Amino acid sequence: MEQEDMTSRAAAARSISNLMLNPSFHRDLAEAAVIDDDGEIPMVVAGSDEAAVVAIHRMERVGRDCVVLATAFDDRVHIIYMKTTDSSGRAEDLVDIVGGITVRDWLEMMRLNPGRTYHTSGSDIMSAMNSSEYALA
Repeated sequence: MEQEDMTSRAAAARSISNLMLNPSFHRDLAEAAVIDDDGEIPMVVAGSDEAAVVAIHRMERVGRDCVVLATAFDDRVHIIYMKTTDSSGRAEDLVDIVGGITVRDWLEMMRLNPGRTYHTSGSDIMSAMNSSEYALA
């Protein structure tokens, strides 16, 4: 399974690398995410079939409370601004992410449940309203 994740992640990274040649991509990304103190936008690339739990814990290891998640599927690159959050006291807003849910499934859940907080063991992640999709050439 780990090999499949790496292959899927590499394909998404290639798609994003191609997009980075377009100056408008950088402008769009800067508008979609908060730039950190070093002028960087922390980004995690995940394969669409990768386990969402794995992607969430990879985002957590970045060590920032804001991160951009990037993946590719359906001939599109999806860029989503995420932030960690303390959701204590908001149990009605929590959507549980369990093993078996892929990154693609998670993005679909976000589309269907805007403004919700997604929880997995040890992490609470909120998707921000800013997200972008880019068609692949």
